[in-house]
Amino acid sequence: MIIDSRYIDIDLSIVPEDVGAGCIEQTGDEMMAMTPEVESFSSIFPQHMVPRSQWKARCDATMANYREIAAPIVSQSREGSCVGFGWKNCLENTLVRRFGRRNWRRLSGVSLYKRIGRTASSGAYIPDGMREIRDRGVLPVNIAENVQQYPHTHPDTGFSRSLPTGWTETARLFRASLVATCRGMDEIASALLGGFTGVVGRQRHAINYLYLTYSGNTFYVCYANSWGASWGQQGFGFDSERTANPLTMYAILDVVTRPDIVIPEL
Repeated sequence: MIIDSRYIDIDLSIVPEDVGAGCIEQTGDEMMAMTPEVESFSSIFPQHMVPRSQWKARCDATMANYREIAAPIVSQSREGSCVGFGWKNCLENTLVRRFGRRNWRRLSGVSLYKRIGRTASSGAYIPDGMREIRDRGVLPVNIAENVQQYPHTHPDTGFSRSLPTGWTETARLFRASLVATCRGMDEIASALLGGFTGVVGRQRHAINYLYLTYSGNTFYVCYANSWGASWGQQGFGFDSERTANPLTMYAILDVVTRPDIVIPEL
């Protein structure tokens, strides 16, 4: 992959004019204090911790096609719903890897944000988004294929639009069943190399960390943003270790087994 250096460690405090406020800034310790029940990645999956000496080989062997299976980039528009979009992107990408492209569904970021933000521009806490996506889930977005299959859908944006009556019946199909915290580059990189995806907050903005990639002998974390495909490198950006190491990433390790699909046996 050719990484355009303009999109490495981008200043996310400089936001497009059509984007409102983002995540409510918290230190890693403050985030962890809000979620004492969530274990660390290394304690849940010690066998998945990857020595730094193996990162490049593992990256070259397993990450070549991750951009191709990533959920498409969409824009949060004029709402401060980056936490909702970060978590829905994280869940979408986990669904692709868990159930395959055929059984993946586009989800509505604002259907999550409405439950954790006070107003369209108030912003939200990342741990609150984690709890909602784990406990009650996210609605499918109201595109034709979803409307035909599910009784409850919601637009991509539209904070003022009410959630449909009985929405939890459908949202429970799209939930995280296991979440872990990743602190420092060793845990973040190991989770990403294991095929897991997560949400981080920096400079009052939430983004979805996707995978580890290398440019020469230097590694970067590729992330999906929610400011549309015209931003960054077709909607994606890259963080160096200097930027990523101080952050706390919440990673989805597994999702509920969805009863609305049939997974063929191998």
